[in-house]
Amino acid sequence: MTNPITLTHLTLIRIHGDDSAQFLQGQLTNDVHIGEDQWQFTGYCNPKGRLLGVFQLWRTEQAFFILMEASLAARLLKRLTMYVLRSDVKIDALTAAKITGHILDTTPNTAQPGAHMVETVSATRHRLWYTGRHIDVDIDGSAPTTAQDALLHTWLAADIAEGLPRVTDTTTEQFVPQMINLDALNGINFKKGCYTGQEIVARMHYLGKLKQRMFLCKLSTTSSVIAPGDKVYANNDDAEPGPQTGTIVSAIPGYNYLLAVFRIEQLDGNHTLIDGTSMSVVADQPYLLPAARQKP
Repeated sequence: MTNPITLTHLTLIRIHGDDSAQFLQGQLTNDVHIGEDQWQFTGYCNPKGRLLGVFQLWRTEQAFFILMEASLAARLLKRLTMYVLRSDVKIDALTAAKITGHILDTTPNTAQPGAHMVETVSATRHRLWYTGRHIDVDIDGSAPTTAQDALLHTWLAADIAEGLPRVTDTTTEQFVPQMINLDALNGINFKKGCYTGQEIVARMHYLGKLKQRMFLCKLSTTSSVIAPGDKVYANNDDAEPGPQTGTIVSAIPGYNYLLAVFRIEQLDGNHTLIDGTSMSVVADQPYLLPAARQKP
C-alpha cells in the first residue's frame, strides 16, 4: 500500500433531517435511495442541464454524505441552501474532516470489497472503495493545511486512467452529465422523476441529441501548462492550431494522459494543445460508452 494521500481537492458535506432524502432527490441526477453499503456518482445541474458539480454520495441511517470539489464548495453550498426553504434539512460543511486516499498493492489472492462499496469503520469513519484503492473519510480527523502535490498527482492520475471525471471551478456549468460520461458511470437515473435540469438530460438520453463525449487521451510528450478547461485544437501540422475540437476535463502537469470532451464528429485524427503538444484519443477506453437511445 502507498502512503496515505491527502486529498486536498475534496471537501465533505453532511445533509440530514427528516426531509433530506426528498430534498436531494429533487436536486441530483441519481436516485439517492441507496443502501448504506454503497456509494454513487451523482451530478448537480443548473436549470439548463449543465453540471455545477459532480459528487460522490453515500448515506447512513442518520445522514447523507457528499464529497465534492473544494474549489466549488462555497458556491454549491449556498445554492443548495437556497432550495431548502421550510424543509427539515440541515446542510453542514465538515471542513475539519480528514480525507485520504490509499492505493493498494493488489495480488490475485487479495480479497477486497467491490468497487462502490462503503465500509463503516466507526461511527465517524467511512471507507469508499474503488478497484484496488479506497478513500478514508474521518469526520473527526484533523484536516491538513498543506497539499502533498506528488502523492496527490498519483491519485488524480488513477482517476484519469479509470475515466473518472472532475468538474472544477474552471469547468463548472460547461458540461451536460452525459458529456463527461456520468451515464456510463451509473451517475444518472433516468427513471427517478424530476430534478433540476432533468428535462435537458432526459432529452439527450432518449432523442439521441448528444454530440460530445469525454475520452481518455494520450499526449505525445508531457506538458507543464495543461489544466482543466483548456481548449483542444485540430492539429494542422503547421505553426498555428486549427479550430477547437474539445475541452480538457481533467489533467495533471507532467502526466501523459488526460480526459477531454470532444465533438464526436471530430474525434478521429490528432489534436493539439495551445502550446503545440499533440495528443490523440486512446484506442482502448476505460469502459464502454452507451449508445444513444431512441424514445419508445
